[in-house]
Amino acid sequence: MGIDDLGISVLRTAVGDNNVCEAFRTGGDFGGEPSGAWIFPRSSLCPDGIYAAALLVEIANGKKLSILVDNLRKYPIYRSSFAGKVVLEKIELDLIAILNPISVQKFDGLKFILNDGWVLIRKSGTEPMIRLTVEAKTEERAQYVYEKVENFIMESIRE
Repeated sequence: MGIDDLGISVLRTAVGDNNVCEAFRTGGDFGGEPSGAWIFPRSSLCPDGIYAAALLVEIANGKKLSILVDNLRKYPIYRSSFAGKVVLEKIELDLIAILNPISVQKFDGLKFILNDGWVLIRKSGTEPMIRLTVEAKTEERAQYVYEKVENFIMESIRE
């Protein structure tokens, strides 16, 4: 949401640096994931932490990082994982009733776009887990939405 606030054009992909790299076939300057996989297509289509660190040093040489960070709007994010299985197609309508989203995206699990945040529920690509991510404009809203969805997922999980 912070990137959206800056007015930067964003193409969102399914999770996985391979999906981010694939999106660069149509262009782009930078891609990455919260896991720390930062991709700079002018340098390489592979995540490159050393290059990212060098760029950060270059940025810090021009201005204090604390000043840059302090000027960014911050949104609370909650993440968790749940062991077990959930059939996403079977819970979609229930979650629409709970969340009343503006829209639903389905290219990487179920992403519910809210008027003040979003919720992503997806299957892990690496283990038999369900991943939940919630981001909102305020701490109170993020916590409220997270707890509602967390409780719903816990009730819906099959071993």
